[in-house]
Amino acid sequence: MGALCAVGAFLATSPTDNPLLWLAPLGMAIAWCLWLGFGRAYDWTLFGEGVEEYRRVAVAGLVAVGAVGVISAIAQLANGRAWVVGLLAVTFLTLVWRRVLRGTLHRCRRGGRGMNRAVLVGPTDAVEATAELVNKNPFHGTNVVGALIPEDDPAPNPRTIPGFARQGEIAEIADTFDADEVILLRSVDLGSVEMRDLMWALADRGVSLLIQPMSLRVSGPRFSARPVDGMPLLQIAHPQISGLARAVKGALDRTLAALGLVVLAPALLLMATFVALEDRGPVFYRQRRIGEDGKPFDMLKFRSMQVDADQRLDEVAALNVHPDGVHIAIKNDPRVTSVGRFLRRYSLDELPQLINVVKGEMALVGPRPPLPAEVEAYPEQGWLRMAVRPGLTGLWQIKGPERHFLSLDEALELDLRYVENWSLAYDWAILWKTVGVVLRGSGEVKDAPQEAEPAVAEVTQRARPAVDTP
Repeated sequence: MGALCAVGAFLATSPTDNPLLWLAPLGMAIAWCLWLGFGRAYDWTLFGEGVEEYRRVAVAGLVAVGAVGVISAIAQLANGRAWVVGLLAVTFLTLVWRRVLRGTLHRCRRGGRGMNRAVLVGPTDAVEATAELVNKNPFHGTNVVGALIPEDDPAPNPRTIPGFARQGEIAEIADTFDADEVILLRSVDLGSVEMRDLMWALADRGVSLLIQPMSLRVSGPRFSARPVDGMPLLQIAHPQISGLARAVKGALDRTLAALGLVVLAPALLLMATFVALEDRGPVFYRQRRIGEDGKPFDMLKFRSMQVDADQRLDEVAALNVHPDGVHIAIKNDPRVTSVGRFLRRYSLDELPQLINVVKGEMALVGPRPPLPAEVEAYPEQGWLRMAVRPGLTGLWQIKGPERHFLSLDEALELDLRYVENWSLAYDWAILWKTVGVVLRGSGEVKDAPQEAEPAVAEVTQRARPAVDTP
């Protein structure tokens, strides 16, 4: 709101004899909020996760800018240009403000505040898998506090499920765990009458009902409801890996990469000088990677290791902590130079890949550029990740230090998730997160993550005694 008033004040100070223009700050603030509401940018289900929230704000702003621009041109308004500039500024500041609020929300959720208490309903194996996924990322705002499992299923792991019940009505179990939401897993089969009764029972308690439709990597924007004679069907849009959007992405990637090389040229020259002076070796390190459609290319990096690092690989093979046996991740690798250690910490050694982007071999954002040995180990669906160009950054990069310990299956899962849910808004969100990861110096190999000890939370019993606490 302060940003809107600031822009309104700017408009009010523009040359004019109209005293009513001093009301611009208040009027613009109200109109902008109403316009965002019309564009569904205040949908609370979008807050804290994904790019759809930002996309709706950006679309609302660009539509407003276009409309005001056209009206100003037709009506020949004296302050038309100021309004267009003001709306662009308001859109940008709103996006920044939303990002600040999201960061605050994530910090609160990591501290255990602002979380929804959830009860999972389903078999033990599905409940455990879902709970592990949910608990791994608390910024989603869901905290699994209990589960309702079949009577003949084994007890769930206390690392992931603090308490559980084997019998009872779902709504009553929600009361028992003081839940804010109930999540029905895809293996739960309820009839139409049972589902209707459950929805009404939970609605009376103010408890939300969520249904896991299927095991997919598809993101929310690709889902849409399509009713047929009162029967809701879930439609999944095709991945956007071709057509105009892909051409726009390619043009933007090359343009921004070329611009980045020009802007960063002094810094790149300085880094190259330090690399060359340390041991008089070559500045760049070229490594064969597999690109789009399986085409090999030489990926560029600033050399961060000693010249004979590849020949000394056998000496340090026992220190490799990477789980897949293909990649190398060594803490305090003795082959890394002092300059290289600094470059790696802030991922600066990867900046020469902007040249690969300009050449069309890579993209700014995309799947990881895989090694030939990695590609040979891919299952059949692994080749789907090569439908797009590999990226200088991507979902693996924003994992921070964890990316050094991803197994082949985990890395492939991230790559396929990107390919199947790609959009320009998705790319911008990943680029934004990459900046934060780089500034935190997350490029160094650190200790492998340790499993947490099981923590059994106290279960509040309200309605029924049929709750087991392992």
